[in-house]
Amino acid sequence: LQPTEFHYLAGTETFENNGRTIVAHVNPGSYIVANGTRYDLVQYEFRHPSEEAVKGRLTDMGVQFLHKSADGKMAILAVRMTENQDAPNAILATLFARLPKKAGETLKINDLVNPGGLLPADRRYWTYMGSLTTPPCTEGVRWFVFQQPVTLSRTQLNNYVSLFRINTRPLQTPHGRQIEANQ
Repeated sequence: LQPTEFHYLAGTETFENNGRTIVAHVNPGSYIVANGTRYDLVQYEFRHPSEEAVKGRLTDMGVQFLHKSADGKMAILAVRMTENQDAPNAILATLFARLPKKAGETLKINDLVNPGGLLPADRRYWTYMGSLTTPPCTEGVRWFVFQQPVTLSRTQLNNYVSLFRINTRPLQTPHGRQIEANQ
């Protein structure tokens, strides 16, 4: 598998509490190139715990970056996050201190945020065809799950959990999906 190219730009973002999760709506311009296809970053959102299991185990949290190509195909990058009090996440320190608390509430983050700061330094990944994890659970989505998790502090995790105790879809069976690894 080819490495994925990342072209994420720093910008202001709007955070929305949609009653199920926190969604970060990003300014246009950030994108990835995966297997020769450009996918523009639309938004990213958080899950507790992660929705991606490795050897049957979930991590404390996850962030999913939704991308769309010009022809409407979707790709999701999933970053698994593990709690480590000694290694807080610098981007989350900026963002999670002021999350919108109520469903329907939005908050504009005027600081410049680069979503690439939430990605692991090691960009190796697993990939498979799957679906969206929220209704209508559309199939035909290309998933890229980073092999290396990133860390967040207990305080950062608790800030999110105080809003959404558990907001993940139950694990799904692979249904014969082929999972490939980028080495």
